[in-house]
Amino acid sequence: GGGSPARPANWGVLAATILTYEVVTDLGVARVVYVSGGKPDRQYFSHLGLQILTVAPVNSAIGIVAVALGWTDAWALLLLAGPGVGLAMWYRSANGLRTRFNDLTALYGFTVKLADVADGAEVLAVALREAQSILHCERAELSVPEPEGAFRYRLDVNDRLSGERVDLPAFERGIIATRMPVFLPRGHRDVSVADRGFDDLMAVPVAIGDEKTAVLIAADRQGESTTFAKEDLRLFEALAAHLGTALTSSRRLDRLRHEVAAREHEAFHDSLTGLANRKLFTQVLTTALKRRKPSHRVAVMIMDLDGFKEINDTLGHHTGDAILKVIGERVGEAVGPNRLASRLGGDEFAFVIAAAASVEDVLATANDILEAVSAPISVGGMNLSLRASIGISLAPLHGSDPSSLLKRADVAMYSSKSTSRRVTVYDPEIDRSSTRRLVLASDLRNAIAAEELEVWYQPVARIHDGSICGFEALLRWRHPEYGPVSPDEFIPVAEQTGLIETLTWWVLREALEQLRKWRDSGFDLSVSVNVSARSLLDAEIVDRLARIITSTGVPKDSLTLEITESSIMIDPDRSERILNGLSDLGVRIAIDDFGTGYSSLSRLKALPVQLVKIDRSFVQRMCADNGDEAIVRTTIELARNMGHTVVAEGVEDRETWDQLAMLGCDEAQGYFLSAAMPADQARDWLRDHQAPSLAPVRRLVRLAEGA
Repeated sequence: GGGSPARPANWGVLAATILTYEVVTDLGVARVVYVSGGKPDRQYFSHLGLQILTVAPVNSAIGIVAVALGWTDAWALLLLAGPGVGLAMWYRSANGLRTRFNDLTALYGFTVKLADVADGAEVLAVALREAQSILHCERAELSVPEPEGAFRYRLDVNDRLSGERVDLPAFERGIIATRMPVFLPRGHRDVSVADRGFDDLMAVPVAIGDEKTAVLIAADRQGESTTFAKEDLRLFEALAAHLGTALTSSRRLDRLRHEVAAREHEAFHDSLTGLANRKLFTQVLTTALKRRKPSHRVAVMIMDLDGFKEINDTLGHHTGDAILKVIGERVGEAVGPNRLASRLGGDEFAFVIAAAASVEDVLATANDILEAVSAPISVGGMNLSLRASIGISLAPLHGSDPSSLLKRADVAMYSSKSTSRRVTVYDPEIDRSSTRRLVLASDLRNAIAAEELEVWYQPVARIHDGSICGFEALLRWRHPEYGPVSPDEFIPVAEQTGLIETLTWWVLREALEQLRKWRDSGFDLSVSVNVSARSLLDAEIVDRLARIITSTGVPKDSLTLEITESSIMIDPDRSERILNGLSDLGVRIAIDDFGTGYSSLSRLKALPVQLVKIDRSFVQRMCADNGDEAIVRTTIELARNMGHTVVAEGVEDRETWDQLAMLGCDEAQGYFLSAAMPADQARDWLRDHQAPSLAPVRRLVRLAEGA
């Protein structure tokens, strides 16, 4: 009919129309957001429903009132202008509050998610993922300047963090320099941004600690807005601030983890070689003993470098450390996989084989280690050759706890040193002798201080006429409890305790003073003295020896220094220089125990050697063993061809003497001639046996047999 459209009967239709419009409009917006990649969530639809339920009734009421007033009097609509403006302002304010609330909610969620991760890469991945979601942008990136160049991080197509080294564009360098943000809505004209392919962009500085500023970028806005708004920039800056805090904390945690890991590594590893230290060695050995299968053995090996103290003292600790580094690397490889190599301290190394199938397996590994150690080492312009000694103990045969196995491997190692066997498996008999060795080590120092040791002399004769040409000075020790102690027993103790150099110089002075007395009595003799490896490597040996020779007043060429092949090969180049210096001084050089070392003939040929001494182990069996006879014969021929005098040690019978004479040997010493004797007995022996003019072999043999 003709009634007012705003009558109550039409209120429901009007309200339904407005409600339908609101629902269709808001769902359309949600559809656009979804298609553009915004992916509205449950919270979005919750806000949407609340908006519809509040806005639709208000709009319906306003519409009905407006229709009613307009139907009665159109001028009355002016009365709605004031309330309408107020309502619009209220709506705008409420929408701003809702936006701020949403931003705070998003920021809180962002902070919570960052707090749940600690790793730097995870922090960055979460931050970029959340930035894309919160700001409805297609791309989010972080550019981080590093000393080696800038890196840009983003999420790849699989939503995983990826990074690449880049050259930062001008706008990013500007942000880092000024720490000011860049806001470029769609339609901007910045070339450096356009070159990146961005339609619109927000870029803000990210302070990572005090030392670094990164750049966080959000680009290509999607969703219901066509481009970024200033409100988005404020939210983005807040996100960047929280990201900077998270990355700073993450870096601190990473640094702390690295420090903890480094400290843990330092606590269980040797700082010089990188091998396991004693603490880790004990832990691994303890675990291996607990897990040992009945069919397997747990092997402990201890290795000590022969003569390393001499190298350290003469060449310096820097060179010694360099050598230990090389040795550590070599033994770490030689011991093989699933086996532990460690450095216990100094030049002592230890190894654990947790599941040794047999003793032969352990011995094979020990030999591999020794072979690796013995290879020449180039350090400081020198080529050094080292030897080592290894002792082995086995569980359960020799013990079931780390302490017992270590102790017994150590005992076996010292047995290797004293017997020159290089590798020794523990035996209880060795342990009984180790107590004696400890006593000797303690008493030897006191004996040197009290001058309880003696120098004895063994004569050396020319084979062709039997005349006495000199004596070899030999050290003797009568222990107050053990009686006479063999040099083969106490000399290794002196080497291990560092007393060998003191003994060497004491013997040199004693021998030269005795030689002067003999020469003053009319005997034209020489004396030979064994020189330790440590003394040979002493840079002052030439000057020191020259002073002793001068003070004793003997001819320089009446002294012969006996050097072993192995001592030369510790540092061949240095040894050659020092031997040349000794030769220039005028003393004679002899290679002792020739044939038992491992030096090369080319090396020996280059040395200023006058004498070669054939080891007693070959001489004593030469008449019964064709192999030993061949070695002696070849050595004599070789030495004579090189212009060296040949001296045979260990001549004990006439048959050997005659055989040596036939082979052309020059000189000999041994029990057939005489055992070593004190100086006063040597003087009397000389008076009875020395014939200055003629001393045929027959007379020497006859006198020797009657002695």
